[in-house]
Amino acid sequence: MQGVGKFALERVAERLAAQHGLGACERQAILALPGTVVRCRAAAQITQGDGDDRLYLVIEGLLAGVRQLAGGRRQVAALYVPGDLCGLDKAIGIRRGWEVGTGCDTLALSLSCSAVRGIAQEYPAVAWALWRETAVQAGITAEWLVGLGRRDARTRLAHLLCEMGLRLEATGLGSRQHFRLDASQMLLADVLGLTPVHVSRTFQDLRAEGLAIARGRIIEVPDWPRLARAAEFEADYLRAGPAAASPATAQ
Repeated sequence: MQGVGKFALERVAERLAAQHGLGACERQAILALPGTVVRCRAAAQITQGDGDDRLYLVIEGLLAGVRQLAGGRRQVAALYVPGDLCGLDKAIGIRRGWEVGTGCDTLALSLSCSAVRGIAQEYPAVAWALWRETAVQAGITAEWLVGLGRRDARTRLAHLLCEMGLRLEATGLGSRQHFRLDASQMLLADVLGLTPVHVSRTFQDLRAEGLAIARGRIIEVPDWPRLARAAEFEADYLRAGPAAASPATAQ
């Protein structure tokens, strides 16, 4: 495995240990996972349906879970930033019915689902950590569903900017007040259930209110608490909570 892949595994092992209470043996098992670094151009599809037995650790860029509909329509159901594991659902045998594509030029570590299942079976604390990771991802999906069903365009976009700012801040890639969101307006439109024109106009509205400024892919938030209030944003769904003891360590 290339050095960048090992470094990515080290970072995710440290994060899982800190957030979910893994010990040295579990961290070493994660570091020993075999993987292949893949480079993908923007707007590329990197999974091939149910026969694809891989999950991806994002190193650089952005992955998107995409549900293709008739007539060329699509809905983006998930975004994965550096440090995220994309495809944990497949590792436990769940098929969500969407493909994974890139939001921009992306670097990722491809991991075998069977290898991940193997260490989860051998180390219950790893299974516990991945279960909690999956729960956080499900919480994000649920929050997006609320946005699509009940928030207007302004609140929906403001909420997404709050979420992405915090998620990127947690990876060390900027801060909630200043971060790079590697998503085109077309991709954001497919996240928010809007047209690209509507997304552009909503960005203009947020700028006019002094809530958020988009300079290309760079997002500036002059007053994050104001943006959070406008978005009715609560961050609890982004966290798994304190590192609760796994069933293995609680005995």
